[in-house]
Amino acid sequence: MKRDAGPLFVERKKYRRRRLMDAARILPVAGFVLFMLPMLWARGEETGIAGEAIYLFLVWAVLIVGAALIARLLGQAAVPEVSRPAPAAEAPPWATDLPETGSAGGAEQGDGTVDRPPNAPGKGKPGGTGSSGGGAAP
Repeated sequence: MKRDAGPLFVERKKYRRRRLMDAARILPVAGFVLFMLPMLWARGEETGIAGEAIYLFLVWAVLIVGAALIARLLGQAAVPEVSRPAPAAEAPPWATDLPETGSAGGAEQGDGTVDRPPNAPGKGKPGGTGSSGGGAAP
């Protein structure tokens, strides 16, 4: 009776991602064991309470750095590498309504003046100077 279990070897990226997930699962257990380790130390040593406190803070810092590193590596491994096509050289859809004069401010008239949209800066009130104050009101 032969069992068809699929391929014996797994893709390298998938294998590494699984090992990182295993490390993420074992990190809290390792942290618990390392935090409980000072209870097994003999009480007659010279380090005392201060040494144990330093040990606990060092373990805490190492666990934080380890968790951040594993999270970063898992985040990078989760992003699929997709080959994106090169951006097209065509104009964006909103630019198709603009005149082909090369002027970003508006279309140039035959007499040298520029036709600007009504809300464009520099477009003054009829009879005014284009500034917001001081002109004669219509």
